[in-house]
Amino acid sequence: MVESMKEVGQVTAITVATVDAHLGGRPDRQAELEPGARYVVVDAHRRLTAAREAGFSTLKVTVNDAFAATDETLLEAAFVAHA
Repeated sequence: MVESMKEVGQVTAITVATVDAHLGGRPDRQAELEPGARYVVVDAHRRLTAAREAGFSTLKVTVNDAFAATDETLLEAAFVAHA
């Protein structure tokens, strides 16, 4: 995927939610986040990792806090993204 991103670039945006939305229903999960984090990746962890390895300094991102409302909506978003 790294080589593909280097050759073609980023085709599809990464979906994220704000930390506030993510923690809204699960404040006990704060410790799982990196200090200073502003967003949580909802979909495209592999693309994010590949982009970092490819040396990208910017990425296309879609912010959708609705996906972070509950653990169920997070799982549903991941399922739909990989269907």
